[in-house]
Amino acid sequence: MSLIHGKDGYKKLLVGYETQVNDSLRRAYVVSQTQTDGILPGDLLITTSAPQVYARPAAALSGSQKIAGIALATNVLLDRVFPMTEGGVPFLPGIRGAAVIRGSIAVPLTGTAPLEGAAVNYDFTAKAYTGTAGAGTIALPGARFTGRVEGNVAEIYVQYI
Repeated sequence: MSLIHGKDGYKKLLVGYETQVNDSLRRAYVVSQTQTDGILPGDLLITTSAPQVYARPAAALSGSQKIAGIALATNVLLDRVFPMTEGGVPFLPGIRGAAVIRGSIAVPLTGTAPLEGAAVNYDFTAKAYTGTAGAGTIALPGARFTGRVEGNVAEIYVQYI
């Protein structure tokens, strides 16, 4: 049976996937040409100077940059490496994707498991979400942790972006 279910069994939360599909809004985007390493599902997205062309933030937002959403995973993006790239298949520059702007999504978590309703912050160095604010983080005022945590994956509810 371990060959069927895998050594750790089925996981309920997968990074970048919606957890409540019927209660979400999505926005289409194109990966910016500056993102040479691509965008992974669950990454925070920010606006660029071009409409609906998004990038991953490297540090605190500057100028006219705004939070644009959280990158969704897809089942049809094929990996260029066999058997599988460690950490997921990135959306490369010029590839179209979808971002959650309202709804529940599983995201990478760093730090301790936050309580239900805790504020969401994005840690630039860890490229993950955390419940603690500090240097190197940006607050997502329209998002809250739901309290569902599975290892280093947590569910957040985005009320608005």
